[in-house]
Formats: sequence, structure tokens, C-alpha cells
Amino acid sequence: MTGIKFYLATIVLGLTAILVVGCIKPPSFGQSLAVNDAAEARDTALSYTQANLGVNVAISDMNWKEKRITPPGLEEVATIVFTSGEWVVTVSHRTVAPKDRVYEVVIANMIFGFKWKGAIQADGNVIDLSGRS
Repeated sequence: MTGIKFYLATIVLGLTAILVVGCIKPPSFGQSLAVNDAAEARDTALSYTQANLGVNVAISDMNWKEKRITPPGLEEVATIVFTSGEWVVTVSHRTVAPKDRVYEVVIANMIFGFKWKGAIQADGNVIDLSGRS
């Protein structure tokens, strides 16, 4: 009987070790961000408004023109305006490492009378600042 107890204890310990090791998150050596730049913040914001507010935007069909409007002397902040048809998306962020950025996004369409403001974090989290729900 002692051999069977030892055998069962070994199996239980082995399975426990496999479960513990399997649950440990491996180190990330070049963590990929959900949002790396202003264009990705724009697309994330548009996807959010489409999914949560019912805004009908054909994101994949948009032909965006991009203009950097950062005023001289404010190099610590970047502001980019994207336009496509009647849509205007303004994205601003501090010029810090991409992993530390929070993108402030304003989406506007004056023809439809639509305006939305939010913050997009580097991990892709969206914070709705427009007061809409």
C-alpha cells in the first residue's frame, strides 16, 4: 500500500505543478500595444462609437487625409486632424513613449450633428468623455 500512496502522491504533486506553472503569466519582452499611434487611436474610437452608440461609419472604406497641427513651441503635445468626407477626427497626445500615451479623441460630423469625445489608452481601453451612454 505504501507504494500506491507514493505513486498517487507523485501524480497529485505533478498535476499541481503543471497547473501552477500553466497559470503563471510568461514575461513579455516586447509587449504589443493595442494602440500604437494616432491613426490606431482614431480607428479604435470610431469602432467604439459604432459598436456602442450606433454611429454608422464604414471605417474600412474611409480615405483619411492627415494633417499635423501641433503649434510651434508645443512639441510635448502632438495634435493630428484626420478628415474623410464629412468626418473630422482630432487626436491629441503627449509625446511620451507609446506605452504611456493616452490619446484624446474628438469625432465630429456636422452634417449629422454628431460629436463625441473620449480618451483611448495604449492598451485599447476607451473612456467615453462625451456624456453619452
